[in-house]
Amino acid sequence: MMKQENLPLTSLRGVAALWVVAHHLVLRFVDLGLSTPDRFLFPGGVAVDIFFILSGLVMAATYRDLTPSGVPAFMIRRIFRIYPLHLFVMTGLICLAILLTLAGHPGPPGYDWSRLPGALLLLQPFRDQPLTWNVASWSVGVEMACYLAFPLFLPLVRALPRVAIALLVVAFGVIEFLVLSRVGAVVAGGGAVARGFAGFAFGMVIALSLRGARLPQWAQNLLEPAAVLAIVAALAGGRPELTPMFGAVLIALLFTGRGPVAAVFEKAPLHWLGKVSYSVYLVHLPVIGVFATAPKSAWLLGAVGPVIWSVLATALVLAVSHVCWLLIEEPARRYGARLARGQRLTVKAPAPRGPETAGVA
Repeated sequence: MMKQENLPLTSLRGVAALWVVAHHLVLRFVDLGLSTPDRFLFPGGVAVDIFFILSGLVMAATYRDLTPSGVPAFMIRRIFRIYPLHLFVMTGLICLAILLTLAGHPGPPGYDWSRLPGALLLLQPFRDQPLTWNVASWSVGVEMACYLAFPLFLPLVRALPRVAIALLVVAFGVIEFLVLSRVGAVVAGGGAVARGFAGFAFGMVIALSLRGARLPQWAQNLLEPAAVLAIVAALAGGRPELTPMFGAVLIALLFTGRGPVAAVFEKAPLHWLGKVSYSVYLVHLPVIGVFATAPKSAWLLGAVGPVIWSVLATALVLAVSHVCWLLIEEPARRYGARLARGQRLTVKAPAPRGPETAGVA
């Protein structure tokens, strides 16, 4: 299977992951009474909805011609893309919980042994309960469910005429908005599952509707910054539920052409951030938690303040993420790809600028 990486979409995934990190740092300081909710960083949970849209678009672009005989190889790739790093992080958390117990310290309240099997299998988000262990992995569990549904939904939409697919774009856009307006940032139960499936389906139909589409360059140059400004305006106006809608517009633009925003997102630092974004997403809460409870951490917070402390914590997250990407994530992805090549994977080359590598949240 040929691949053509879309650097701006990869970078966008990295920016979204960093936004989630900032969101959880702000929540931590709000809980400590050290800051107030920031209208730009506090609603960073909606970045997960951007992940879902981006993932659906990339899967539909890359596997548009997937046939039943190619489904086993598709699932092998997805499993090895998701589970190895997740299980590695969970192993670290289990070891940490055991060490704390042996040292006579009470484990963090989120280390609930009775819920460990569900956390390991990424089944937690499908129940209405407080999430435990690595809380951020809720969206990865929903993502896996979307992958399971993808081979069933894809041929149904693929067979439709382009006008019908365009109507589906509008329909799923409305559904996405209604879901986010109703459930907000819920991370477990039916609302969380609805967030994932609505966003993923929205991204899928966008990709299928834009096959071969390309805007005039003047329009691309105008609309890319306009989409970014719309995202900023939605946050400034206190309407974070609109952010994924404008994010979908930006994703579609980066998918079909190259304007000034795409040029910025093609820069090496942002591309690297996108490459390690899955690791950033999975390790950031454990790393921040360890950093916050380390000796002298409270002293450091009082000495440098929450902003500098957050910068140091984020730098540590990025360093750990790069190591995890290099030693766990990438080798597992390549091994999964080798296994998949042993299966019949009947797909054509991905649609222009629609990489597989840009879409896992």
